Amino acid sequence: MRVAVVTENARVYYLATKVLREYKIPFYSLKLTDRIPFDVEVVLTSLEEYDKINFPVKIAVVNENFIDELLARLEGRKRFKNIYIAIDPGERPGVAVVADNRVIEVYHLKNPKDVGMILELLEKYPKAKIKIGHGAKRHRILMLKSLAGRV
Repeated sequence: MRVAVVTENARVYYLATKVLREYKIPFYSLKLTDRIPFDVEVVLTSLEEYDKINFPVKIAVVNENFIDELLARLEGRKRFKNIYIAIDPGERPGVAVVADNRVIEVYHLKNPKDVGMILELLEKYPKAKIKIGHGAKRHRILMLKSLAGRV
C-alpha cells in the first residue's frame, strides 16, 4: 500500500476513499496520532490537518480533482507529460481532460456557448492542448467562436 488517508474530517475521508476505491488504489486509514507505515508514499489529508502531519509528500483533499496529482506522485512524476482537453461538440458538449492517455476529469456543458469550464481547465492545465471533434459542425463553430471571443 502506497497511500494513507490521515484525517479525522469525515467529509474528506469519505471523498478520498470513494475516489481511491473507484481507481482501485489500496490505502491505509489512519488517525492523526497513528504512525505512518514505511511503505506509504503519499498521505491524503484535509487542508486543516495538512500542517499537523509530518510527512514529506502530502496532498490536501478539497474535491475529487486530487486524483490527478496523486497519480502523478505515485508514478514518480510531478506533472503529466501530455495533457489534452478533448471536446465532443454537440447540443450538450462533452469535455474530458486526458493526461498521459488516462481520463482524469469529465464534464458536460449546457450548450456550445458555455465555455467557462474549458477556460477554467486551461488555467488549471496551462500546457494542455485542445482537441475538438469534427461532428456537429454547427455546434463546433459556435463553440470555437465563443472560445475565440473569451480568450
